[in-house]
Amino acid sequence: MYQQKKERCMFHAKLSKLLVGGAILLATGPTYAAGNNYSDSNFTGSSPIVQQQGRTITGTIVDDKGETIIGANVMVKGTTNGSITNIDGQFTLNNVPKDATLVISFVGYKEQSIKVGTQSNLNITLQEDSELIDEVVVVGYASQKKVNLTGSVSSVNMADIAEKRPITNLSAGLAGMAAGISVTSSSNKPGDDNGSILVRGQGTLNNSAPLVIIDGVESNINSVSPQDVESMSVLKDAASASIYGSRAANGVILITTKKGKSGKVNVDYTGYVSLESIGRTIDPVSDYATYMDLMNEAYQNSGQPARFTQETIDAWRNDKGQNPLIYPNTNWIDEVFSTAVATNHNLSVSGGNDKISFYNSFGYNNNPGVIENAGYERYSFRSNVEAKVTPWLTLGTKLGGYLANIDLGQDMIDDVFTYGVASTPGLVLRHDGRFGGMQNPEDDPQSNNPLQKLYREVGKKQERNIRAQFNGTLTPLKGLSIAGSYSYELTDKDNSRKTNLLDLWNFNTESVVSKDARRNYIKNDNRKIERIFMDAVIRYENKFFNNKLDLNILAGASQEMRRDRSFSAQKYDWIDSSVDVIDGATGESTTSGSHSEWAMRSYFGRINLGWDNRYLLEMNLRADASSRFVESKRWGYFPSFSAAWRIDQENFMAGTRKWLDALKLRASYGVLGNNYLASEYMCVPTYAKANYVLNDGMVIGMG
Repeated sequence: MYQQKKERCMFHAKLSKLLVGGAILLATGPTYAAGNNYSDSNFTGSSPIVQQQGRTITGTIVDDKGETIIGANVMVKGTTNGSITNIDGQFTLNNVPKDATLVISFVGYKEQSIKVGTQSNLNITLQEDSELIDEVVVVGYASQKKVNLTGSVSSVNMADIAEKRPITNLSAGLAGMAAGISVTSSSNKPGDDNGSILVRGQGTLNNSAPLVIIDGVESNINSVSPQDVESMSVLKDAASASIYGSRAANGVILITTKKGKSGKVNVDYTGYVSLESIGRTIDPVSDYATYMDLMNEAYQNSGQPARFTQETIDAWRNDKGQNPLIYPNTNWIDEVFSTAVATNHNLSVSGGNDKISFYNSFGYNNNPGVIENAGYERYSFRSNVEAKVTPWLTLGTKLGGYLANIDLGQDMIDDVFTYGVASTPGLVLRHDGRFGGMQNPEDDPQSNNPLQKLYREVGKKQERNIRAQFNGTLTPLKGLSIAGSYSYELTDKDNSRKTNLLDLWNFNTESVVSKDARRNYIKNDNRKIERIFMDAVIRYENKFFNNKLDLNILAGASQEMRRDRSFSAQKYDWIDSSVDVIDGATGESTTSGSHSEWAMRSYFGRINLGWDNRYLLEMNLRADASSRFVESKRWGYFPSFSAAWRIDQENFMAGTRKWLDALKLRASYGVLGNNYLASEYMCVPTYAKANYVLNDGMVIGMG
């Protein structure tokens, strides 16, 4: 109520000010509309105010390049007396008092206030508003002004999203934030709730996910914390994405992490605590007496004898829940699911001066999950440092990574639902650290305990990621820069587990009703994924013909390699339940392992031309050679052409600039590729035995 009253008072204050201005205009008589003089035949007599406001002010408005600005607004501050510049950038204002202040504004330029004083003719220069005109969007290997884009590119302000929404991964934060981007989630496991992203729908066979580039290198979109992201762009069409060639058929997502800025040291903290629970649940029959009645009815309708006696049904019904260990009435949904308290924290420190800047952050995320033993805990860090060694040399490093601990119950969640629907209310899920089985001897003694399924294995799962990038930029001449980078990323997934033998108990008779007869084992898994990337890019930009022609040229080369190694060993009959290493078991063992790798070399280039900020042309070409294909089919070429006409910048559109912010006509053509194969690892296992044949005693590789 207080807020409503406050807003109402503010409205009345503005209205009173407007009425005072209107009274002055009515007293002066000659001016009612901006830039035009009208006489009121019904108004006679003179006013002291009229005599004081007889001055006429003229002027010309240009931009910082000396070009006249058509359609700029010129107003006398505090009144509705105003004018609009004509085709020559000129304006005329009548009845301007000596102490007046003129307010000049135009879309895309900073508003300017000028005191008239004794001046009668003004020459005014407006400065472009960098927040509007110079808003840049990251595109392939460069950045461009948003207004000058010729391809279809969407930018997402992830920094703002991370502050306003409780998100723990970038894919979830991208949902609903850009046109043509679809984000769906098929798994809501803590730490594995990453969304599946489609750019403009299903684009290819096999893998249809967009290419994700983080600081210039392909990576997992959720390997970086949302709070560490400076900008995010989505390249949606062939014209904008062809610079990434054979991997860009499903669009490209470009992510740039934060850097330090000159000035005082900033310390930022972002965090939240949330209560999480399942939104919708089924409502199973939890009254066991009713359950037995319904089951008997089902048996009889099928021509079979009733399974439960009336005596047993009455015993459960008469107890009325007073002895839950003897006569349980269990709702397995309520027992398995709970409300979880999830937390997420991010602390960053940034700063710098004209020589060096830094950005350091540390993040912690803990989500125990709404199902027991299925939680996720993650520690992450990032350190970005950039130093201007000389006026022509800049060096930088970007180091980041995370450590994740994952509960083993996540691997058994599917079993909870599979076996939960075959459970009954007549058992106690857990009591005194033990798991319950069927209490009613008339029921199936093998009835499932879904809670027990979450604890059938014990151990630990860890995922470690480290990524280091080193880069440098040379600027030997004005407009010319030479940049290079080297990146190394290692993801190490370690899984150690063993059987956890859990008998099912009847708590009425204190006896085991179902013995866990599984053969015990110890199992260790490890997978290492390495990515090595390096590139070099030359950029040149300049203006010609009185700054009317903009020229930007980019040329570069890159090469990368990915190695994927996995190893698994399992051995039966451990000698003691506390042992968790393979040598702690004495039975037979099984082992497996794989090694796959692929490499790619690329050359790419781009030319951007712009004339008078109106006519724009962009040409891209990329050549990729991928080891995924045989040598004779290894190279692919991916060109694109796009053009745009900024119609709103034409002189004949001057009259629309009051209500039209921008109008652009675009046309484009491009060729994209898809080098993702059907295999989960996107390549043939190079060193698998199936890839070799024996020919006259010689081993010949096929992979």
